[in-house]
Amino acid sequence: AGWVVQLIPGAVIVAYLMLWLGNYLGYRIIQAKWSFLPQADPKPVILWSPPEKTVFVLIAAGFMSFLPFGMTRPIGVNLIIIIAAIYAISGLCVIQYFFIKKNLPVFIRFLVYIMLAVQPFMITMVAVLGLFDLWFDFRSIRPKKTTGGKNDKEE
Repeated sequence: AGWVVQLIPGAVIVAYLMLWLGNYLGYRIIQAKWSFLPQADPKPVILWSPPEKTVFVLIAAGFMSFLPFGMTRPIGVNLIIIIAAIYAISGLCVIQYFFIKKNLPVFIRFLVYIMLAVQPFMITMVAVLGLFDLWFDFRSIRPKKTTGGKNDKEE
């Protein structure tokens, strides 16, 4: 019971994050039907990615969760829950991107989303996919970094 009480802050923040995401997506659907409403964001949702510096928060939270001191462990675990939810959203964006790119039928998409809702291991894999998207850029949404050398200017 003590751990449940200590994990409430992370669960509340994740619940508000999901509520915000649902409101945002709902507004975009409504705005598409009623064009007189102000534009939410011109960038498609499937191209969203968390900032790269969230990896440092994940590393620090993982380190804090293993410390035996008083409040560092619950704070670290709460941060891991929050960051995992952010990476899960990013992983869902990656999955949706490939669903659209491969033009999969709605029925198969529905089955995959049901599996994600029912099977906790699957959503963990989606969160890992969202984390690895920061490094491997599966959707090719980040600009290429140049080295600043002489040959870069000539090309």
